[in-house]
This record gives sequence, structure tokens and C-alpha cells, in this order.
Amino acid sequence: MPTYFFDLRTPTLDIPDPEGTELRDEASAREHARTVVLELMKHREMLTRSWRIDVRDGENRQRFELHFANIQNTTLIAPGTKPALDTEFSTGMPRSTP
Repeated sequence: MPTYFFDLRTPTLDIPDPEGTELRDEASAREHARTVVLELMKHREMLTRSWRIDVRDGENRQRFELHFANIQNTTLIAPGTKPALDTEFSTGMPRSTP
């Protein structure tokens, strides 16, 4: 399995991933990066909006970057299930029912 490295970039710090993670393919690496972003954003969305994760492969080639500001901070919901609280994206307030 290929190894992917997930380097965290903030305005003041570059934190390299020295060990990497073995994943099936680039699609798996993208999902892993998204999961890491969501975890790091929890309860500090404004602080992390300017952060990004740069993803490299085992040959040190950059594969993609994921900007925190582009990730909607939602929990991952299994297909066919409903979230416990349905919220409006724009306001964060519960939707009114007709």
C-alpha cells in the first residue's frame, strides 16, 4: 500500500508528518485528510480557517492540498440516516418546520 504524508501548514507553523500513513489510494488519502481537518476544526473554526494540509506521496511528490476554509464543518453521517439536529447552513439555527 502507498504511504501518504499529511503536513499541517498554518500562518506561523509548518508541521511535517514524519511517519506518514499507509492508505489504499489517493481517494482514501483525500478522505483521511478531510477527517483530520474536521477533527482539528472542532470548536475552533475561526482559528483554523487559514490552515491547510499538504499531502505528499512516498516519493515526496505533492499530491494535493486541502484548505480548511473549503471544508464544511459537519459530522460525517452514514447514508440513509438523519442528523440528530437539522440546521440551516447559513445561520446554524434549527430549521423551522412548516
